[in-house]
Amino acid sequence: MQIRIMKQPDWIGDDQIAALLHAVHRTTAQAGMFFSAGEDGAEALRKRLGDNGCFFVAVDEEDRLAGVAGIAFYPSCSGWYGKGRPCAEIKLVGVDEAYRQQGISNRLYEEVCAYGFQSVELMIMTTAENNRVVVEANSRHGWTPVDFKSFKRTNYYSVVMARWKEGCPFGRLSCRLRFLLQKMRTRLIYRADGKVRRGLSVFR
Repeated sequence: MQIRIMKQPDWIGDDQIAALLHAVHRTTAQAGMFFSAGEDGAEALRKRLGDNGCFFVAVDEEDRLAGVAGIAFYPSCSGWYGKGRPCAEIKLVGVDEAYRQQGISNRLYEEVCAYGFQSVELMIMTTAENNRVVVEANSRHGWTPVDFKSFKRTNYYSVVMARWKEGCPFGRLSCRLRFLLQKMRTRLIYRADGKVRRGLSVFR
């Protein structure tokens, strides 16, 4: 099956993208994972990308929507790995269940990265810690785990991964140590649902 990756065309509306992401959410919810965008409407999803962001889509031979990935641009990255420089984030990624196991998500990542690197030197993305398939696959494609988070609108811990246009400017050991320290700190202070553990609010 031939799949094409492109910037969102006029003939694919935000409602279609929202419907796909909702379907993905239903599938992950059955596995006990709830992500924050799973119930957002089309307008709310669009707002997550900001004024300069956009969606990329994967479509089949009959122009049916098979997958989606969004990109948002930020004037400054607050993480240690960004040093306050501009960055872009890949977010709202989903592939229709009927089109999985075809490498569509990896192709979406690559296309969005190529687009983002036209404007910034650093790309970031966030995925569930227990989504080992995505973490390991992205690690093989130049992504480096750099941060560990707990968000209030999810029920799992998340891994933040970074990819630099000219390659990681930090040593592998340095990145690994920083990631593990942040992972320890996050698990100590926060529950998987983003709430502070009882008696530990002083460490926030």
